[in-house]
Amino acid sequence: MQKNDQRLFALSYSSLQGIFSRLYDKVDGEQGKYHAKCTVHACRKYFRTQAALGGMHPDLVTGIMRQTGYLDSTYVRMTEEERQKQFHEHETALYITRADHRIQTGKLSELERRNAELTARLAQVEQVQQEKSAIRAAGAELSPTQMQELAEKVTSMMTKGKI
Repeated sequence: MQKNDQRLFALSYSSLQGIFSRLYDKVDGEQGKYHAKCTVHACRKYFRTQAALGGMHPDLVTGIMRQTGYLDSTYVRMTEEERQKQFHEHETALYITRADHRIQTGKLSELERRNAELTARLAQVEQVQQEKSAIRAAGAELSPTQMQELAEKVTSMMTKGKI
């Protein structure tokens, strides 16, 4: 075994295939004419295909799969943080579910992000409304300087896209 081995499953392919086959047999996995319908190789191929279709960077995919790829690791310029970010952005493509469910999951993540943005913008608009109401409730008239400051604040928020 190598020092500092970072593989997800630090096993040889034949050992992993043996373990997978025993588990597949225990769950009464579907059998084809000559062998199991699902193999370690099929899972590996599924991962590689879905990762590429899902937009994952090719260097990241080959690194996760422990392949050498067309370049050695000295040419890969991704930090560990970039790798993690890239993986998490595209991990829904790797879920073993129906394709329409994977698409829906990706759309749901986008909608949740957009909802958070809109909620923050709404809170800012409500804050401005509360300030206006507080001024009106106090029954005070705004001085020209106060009106100018309020106008500048609203204009600033509008140019920043906050309201």
